[in-house]
Amino acid sequence: MKIRMTVALAALGLAAISLAAFDGITIKRTPKEGEVHKYKQVGKFDVGGQNFDFEAVASQKITKVETNGNYSVEEKTSDVKLNGQEAPEGAGPGGSTTTYTSKGEVVEIKGDQVEGNTYRFANLALFIVPDKELNAGDKWNYDVKEDKKTGAVAAKATYTFIGEDKVGGVDALKISFSVKESGADAASSEGTLWMRKSDFVLIKLNAKWTNAPVPGAPTSITGDITLTILP
Repeated sequence: MKIRMTVALAALGLAAISLAAFDGITIKRTPKEGEVHKYKQVGKFDVGGQNFDFEAVASQKITKVETNGNYSVEEKTSDVKLNGQEAPEGAGPGGSTTTYTSKGEVVEIKGDQVEGNTYRFANLALFIVPDKELNAGDKWNYDVKEDKKTGAVAAKATYTFIGEDKVGGVDALKISFSVKESGADAASSEGTLWMRKSDFVLIKLNAKWTNAPVPGAPTSITGDITLTILP
């Protein structure tokens, strides 16, 4: 049970990272092949009535940028701890590669542990680029479509550009988000992310997950997770 939860929670943290960039007040994705970012993950979760503290380091590397704007991200997790104890070697999730459109939509996920809930869970972590210029307070929406082939469930995503902020003395742009599935056993995520103003890389994210269908978990997960960029 402990090893399975380590795998599942590590996957939770990885899926929570989706990068974007600002060009003036217009959001667009500008990935570069070889670009790497690492994040410290800290979470507290309820899984079937049991509480778990989770820590890990998530790494993302841009492995491919296509001419149509699609880009692929290789994701790995290391230094996994569950309730303060180091996870057994090999207990963390295997690597995976996710391809996104320039808007941030999931195109394809490849990996040894891709299963029924993989796409469903990935969609709870979407950051979708709006089709308009933004001012503080502006909102935009995105409809996630059901896909029985991949396991994706219909959901509604809502984003709000709150405005400028500071994180650890660093100038940042602050955005709130909410993704809510429809239907029975609906999962949801909501929270706030901060992008560094100088280069518009994600530097922090706070999220609340409800009934999250984490791949590999024996049941859904509810709780909070924070990601903070590492030097």
